Amino acid sequence: MTVEKAVKDRGVIMDCNLSFKDQINQVVRTTGYHLRNISLLKKYLDGNTMKILVHNHVISKLDYCNLCYYELPNYLLKKLQLVMNRAARLIKDLAPHERIAPVLIDLHGLPIKECMIYKTVLTHQPLQFGKPRYIRNLLQDLHLDTPVAIRHNAEQHRLFEPRVNLKKGFRTFEKITP
Repeated sequence: MTVEKAVKDRGVIMDCNLSFKDQINQVVRTTGYHLRNISLLKKYLDGNTMKILVHNHVISKLDYCNLCYYELPNYLLKKLQLVMNRAARLIKDLAPHERIAPVLIDLHGLPIKECMIYKTVLTHQPLQFGKPRYIRNLLQDLHLDTPVAIRHNAEQHRLFEPRVNLKKGFRTFEKITP
């Protein structure tokens, strides 16, 4: 029996250290290919079609399973952010030296780190309404064994934080949700 250093499951490459270097490099390579091809077609496309193509072929790949990248080193996340910046520059037809922050704001795009945080905030929907059920089943309410009534509203929806011993355990969905 051989042990694989990295395996692909549901489109995500996971290595034995959960560093996701291979996954991020693959996403950067694939999105770079699509950005090059779209840039060649740029003169034939209007702005709306350009946005649709970039979103379908680039942004969707950056967003797919990006919670796996939570708490990864900045040098890996920067690669993804550079792809997003490149996509925004392509949509707005900007030069490489122009500032990207106003463009991202105009396109309603969040930086990579903020996208991951935003997805964790989306746990509000399953907590309040119970849907989707598969996410609600991952979230465990914190039940304090105390006779004292909890009065503060913020304490009503506290979640149980599972104990983790490894650094990789701090990146699990149950741990990073608020």
